[in-house]
Amino acid sequence: MVNIQGVFKKYDINPNGSINRAIQNVSLAISEASDPFITSNQIISALGCKPVRDTIDAAIIAKCLIEQAILQREDYIPEFALTKANEKLANMKVNHPYCFVMKESTVEATATSKRGGDKKAKALEIFEANRDKKHSDIAKLIQMELGITFANAYYYVSRVFK
Repeated sequence: MVNIQGVFKKYDINPNGSINRAIQNVSLAISEASDPFITSNQIISALGCKPVRDTIDAAIIAKCLIEQAILQREDYIPEFALTKANEKLANMKVNHPYCFVMKESTVEATATSKRGGDKKAKALEIFEANRDKKHSDIAKLIQMELGITFANAYYYVSRVFK
């Protein structure tokens, strides 16, 4: 038996209130947790479903399950709620793929630099070798080494390699 009322109480959810507010409460609890992945999976487990392996997927599914718990209330069936959550997740992956993009790893950037021709990878090498310097000094080095504008070099240093 799933204790939906216990989940509502733990995350300060008013089942008679706004669904958006409930999802905001859960989202806040997940984002402020010391380990958002574990918190998401705790919510998923508390609502009668199996934990999810991906951090982003887990957070989305936890929020969708909360929504279903409010909509279904006493008629809550974990399998049905999980089916709905997975449908929403699949829909998001199609309509909002940018939410699921991973950061480029430095291993990939370094591997492409060995082939040559990749300015971003070369700029990353310069950045990594000069981390102890100010951003503007590193940008000047990148500018001179790669023959790009200072603005472009500074963009790499301040935004891309942060």
